[in-house]
Amino acid sequence: MIYVTVLLSLIGAQFVTFMIARTLKNPGVVDLTWVLCLTFFPLCLIWGRDTTPDPLLSWVLSVLIVLWGLRLGGHIFLSRVLPGHVDLRYLDVLPKKSPQDWFYFWNFQFQGLLISVILLPFYDLPATVPYRWLFILGGICALLGLNIEMQADQQLEDFKKDNSQQVCTKGLWQYSRHPNYYGEFLFWLGIALCTFQDLAHHWIFLSPVCLLLIFYFITGPITETGSIQRRGFRYVQYQQQVPFLFPVNWRFWAAVLLFDPIKKHFTR
Repeated sequence: MIYVTVLLSLIGAQFVTFMIARTLKNPGVVDLTWVLCLTFFPLCLIWGRDTTPDPLLSWVLSVLIVLWGLRLGGHIFLSRVLPGHVDLRYLDVLPKKSPQDWFYFWNFQFQGLLISVILLPFYDLPATVPYRWLFILGGICALLGLNIEMQADQQLEDFKKDNSQQVCTKGLWQYSRHPNYYGEFLFWLGIALCTFQDLAHHWIFLSPVCLLLIFYFITGPITETGSIQRRGFRYVQYQQQVPFLFPVNWRFWAAVLLFDPIKKHFTR
């Protein structure tokens, strides 16, 4: 029942987003709705219950979710929504024959469905933390994911200022073609680990798996097709040299974990 309630609420939220996007003529506002829903609904599912889950778990999850929402939401609002920037990904996938309104409406609703799956770890939170070591591991994993996302987005923004038509191979981008996606996956994997109760609740790991499927079959291919169109053979070479998502070079973790003076020594 709780899943149906959340799903119907997401359908409504995405309809409102569609109307706003239609008015502003900027479909990219749906990215901000994505962040708002994945921040607001977890907090409701944690604190809106008749019996609050384990207090430590509740507070840790809340802090992680708020940090994630403020970080990504702020980045999207300042770099896309506020300046009125239209994300080229939405233009790249726009059908040639279908009306734009029809396409965006169903695209937004599909995103609402995906959000409902990513929220799986919050539907049945444990009254007590059954595995403290897994809870700690999950928290570390989520924080690492946040760190990776912050670094990757900042490195890309700095690079684009002077190299808008080039391929970013600086920092974390030299070890993964999508380090921001990798950080996102680690964050939600950490959330799932924090809330894991027993093998009967294995379905919560559909949350990070859903993200992997999104990255590998939706956003990743769309982003890379657009990059090839705009950057040509330079991006094709980049594809051949750098893994799509999971970094295989240990220097990636040196770049993530070490301080700048040491980092430069290991990652140059």
